[in-house]
Amino acid sequence: MDPGVSVQGRCTLPTRPPVAASLRGAASPRPRSGHGVTIVLAGIVLALMAISLALHGFGGDLLMDINIGQWIVAHGHVPLHNYFTQALYGHPFSDTEWGFAVYVAEAYRLGGRMGVYVSCLPFLAVVAGFVGDWARRAGPRWGLLVALLAGLALTIASSPRPQLVSYAAFAFGLWAIQHARHGRWFGLLGFVAVIPLWANMHSSVILAPALLFNEALWGRGRYRWSMALATLTGTALMLVRVGGAAAGGGFMAHVLSSGVVNVIQEWQSPNFHVETGIVLLPAIFAAWAICLPRAWQQRQWPSSAWLVVGPLVTLWAIRFAPYMILGTAACVPDVLPSPRAVSPSSGFRAVAVVIALGFTALWTTVPLRGKFFAPTYPVAAFRYLQRQHAQGVVVFQNWSDAAEFAHLLPWINGQAQLWAATPCWIPFVQAQGSAQAAMAWAHRWDPAAHWLLWPMRATPENRFPVPGWRLVYQARTPQGRVGVWEQRGKR
Repeated sequence: MDPGVSVQGRCTLPTRPPVAASLRGAASPRPRSGHGVTIVLAGIVLALMAISLALHGFGGDLLMDINIGQWIVAHGHVPLHNYFTQALYGHPFSDTEWGFAVYVAEAYRLGGRMGVYVSCLPFLAVVAGFVGDWARRAGPRWGLLVALLAGLALTIASSPRPQLVSYAAFAFGLWAIQHARHGRWFGLLGFVAVIPLWANMHSSVILAPALLFNEALWGRGRYRWSMALATLTGTALMLVRVGGAAAGGGFMAHVLSSGVVNVIQEWQSPNFHVETGIVLLPAIFAAWAICLPRAWQQRQWPSSAWLVVGPLVTLWAIRFAPYMILGTAACVPDVLPSPRAVSPSSGFRAVAVVIALGFTALWTTVPLRGKFFAPTYPVAAFRYLQRQHAQGVVVFQNWSDAAEFAHLLPWINGQAQLWAATPCWIPFVQAQGSAQAAMAWAHRWDPAAHWLLWPMRATPENRFPVPGWRLVYQARTPQGRVGVWEQRGKR
């Protein structure tokens, strides 16, 4: 029977869906992707981290990296011996951070201090982008809170060091693993391909196969075997670095066996009475009190294992805190109930705009206070030593990398795995309290010492002359009052 003719023979229209409905589709309207929410939340995290980076300043290990990078560019190869400190000069040594050193050395050549600052922002942006995505997937109720807490906690990690590369790569690995769990492997292939680059930037690349092995150990079915293959591949690629496989393993062996963990702050347990420890408390609480019980109840064993181990290693050494923060943020959208709508409410928009404007105001006032990525070492004192063509300089430990940056060969630098096992290092650390103690150390361990650059605290050497040494320079600096002493009879 013709569908357009009724039983009574009267003509009727064929049965068709309404035109408007066919254009829209019978189902409900597609939900928005939520990219705008991700950008807002990532912007909050990035603002917090970027401001912290600016206030951290231009100093520390960064200056050592720039100097080593300049040496590599000038000589055309990576040094396999130590040419940068008096301690163990010429000793066989492979720098685990040489890739980052070349990167920041070129940034400094092109743009000076601000060039280095800008060169660090892409790594912060990668971290902020992944945290923003995890926060958005946590829903409108939790998203802003996750972004704020993660951003505040990550401010402790916002220093211009090669660890920034590690944080970005680690966040990428977490994101890639989440997608691999649902059969989307493209991200994981990219993460595995990044491992050799990471291996030549920082020794924390050991975390890459650790992430993959956690999935292989606790995953299910064929996924476990796929992750086991990824673990083996990642482990092999981790060893593709200058200096060979022994370089990365040697770093951990030297650090853990030399006593450096008892002296250097980042290798110690967090102090929950200061700002650094206080900002970690919400992250540890979220990991153990909120996320872990839900992950365990839902039998998400890989996430559960991470939520147990992450806070534990952070309580052992604060340098692992950023990885714990990123891992917890990544677990939040997986263990919390998934919201139906991803578009933000008007209240969310209002709060986000107010916060964004507040951060913008803070950002603009930072340069006016003279603290925007400012040097953290007494610049004028080093210039004085350069004018004197000084050699045999003993420098306060916190400024040792600045001495290397000024091409004044320091006794030590930030490569703790190189010199921390020497017998003269512990006495040197114990001598940090006063210039007088440092002079006594030089008399015992470094008879060739000619100059001493040290803070001038309210200690005896400011009231009584020290035999054999005379004060030749002093100045008030942002780092406090500093002095330069010269040993008599050494000219």
